[in-house]
Amino acid sequence: MILTVAIYLNDAPESRALDLSIAQFRKAVTFDVMVPAGEFWGEMYQLREMVFEQLTVDAPEQEWARRYRAAGNRSFAIGDAVNVGQQTWIVTPSGWYEVFPREFIPMVPAAQRLWWMTPLLSGQPQMITHVGPTAVAPAETNMAPLLIGGAARVGKTTLARRLVQQCPSELVHLDHLLHALKTVAAQQTLNALRKAPSINTNTPHQWLSELRERDRALWAAAREHVNAARGEPIIVEGGLWPDWLPELEQDHTAIFIVDTGDSADRLVDIAEANPQSWMAQRKWSEEKIRRWASYNRFRSEMIADLAAAHDYPVFDVAGGIELVQDRALNHLIDHVIGKGNQMSNEPPDSNPMTWNHPIKGLITGHVVWQDDTWAKIKLVGDHKLRYGARRNRGRVDEDGAVLTLRRSRLHPVSTGEPSTPQ
Repeated sequence: MILTVAIYLNDAPESRALDLSIAQFRKAVTFDVMVPAGEFWGEMYQLREMVFEQLTVDAPEQEWARRYRAAGNRSFAIGDAVNVGQQTWIVTPSGWYEVFPREFIPMVPAAQRLWWMTPLLSGQPQMITHVGPTAVAPAETNMAPLLIGGAARVGKTTLARRLVQQCPSELVHLDHLLHALKTVAAQQTLNALRKAPSINTNTPHQWLSELRERDRALWAAAREHVNAARGEPIIVEGGLWPDWLPELEQDHTAIFIVDTGDSADRLVDIAEANPQSWMAQRKWSEEKIRRWASYNRFRSEMIADLAAAHDYPVFDVAGGIELVQDRALNHLIDHVIGKGNQMSNEPPDSNPMTWNHPIKGLITGHVVWQDDTWAKIKLVGDHKLRYGARRNRGRVDEDGAVLTLRRSRLHPVSTGEPSTPQ
């Protein structure tokens, strides 16, 4: 589990966060935090020790807040954590802030110059004691390019922004890139980028075909952008398609978010309740909103099928956007930022294994990491594997390269240790 330790310096631009494992967190309570020169008292701060006391109370949080703010009442010290029913609150100079695992606490007032808080483990405040001044640096992420694709209005952008909070990266919104390319593209590409097929005059198949033509032109630019950022953390979010991603010239991670449920009622309610929503601003009728929802579901089903064929995880928000988005975020944190990038320190088996992959062909190497779904295979010898994209058909994966593959598609062709994917 990764613990986010949030460090707040006045406002959002000065906020800092460290992602620490539980073991690292228990080893250090004070951290040295670098901030721009001239900010507050200097360049370096050392956070003072704080003790979070667990106190169980029955009164509602508003009553405790009123008591705390009452003149002369100091029942709780600043920094105390207080359980109120199923919620936990942190005492601050101006009131209370609710705490959720993996979420940042809302920004404290500017009047509080320096503040340190931590999320909870299993919903319980942690006793914190000083164990020494040694700072613990966050682990290197070494993150491969990450791509978040899927249908429209399924929470891709929100997920990408939440992920950037956990792992600072360059964030590329393909919608923004689309607007930029329209100003510089040559005529043929410009015609493709300007496509905005109507749901009123096109069948679902025609509509999706034109969308793919537009997205294909956009993908050509996004692909080169990702390849140019080799070695740098980058997150791309937008209208991506699973069958194009193998064109990337490097190992990458991708997920797709879709909505295969009947979202028409939800979209109609949003348009009625929020005049600033994009459908309300376009003054769409209820009939058009429902028609668009059916087209978007068709798009979702196509993306989900392609993602399954190319071994990319799919998250379907038909079960609720917030719940599924949390699952997707935890998946990315666990598999990309957290343990997914940590190779095993154990020496590999002396004899490599060989698997038959239904798309890529024969793969020989060692398992360096795996979970219930995925495995990372470190190749032994150069491999000329099969890729769907034409530009990658002459590609050679060199000895020592690491591939991330779905375990269910790795079929052993020789005996090996029980730890290898089955």
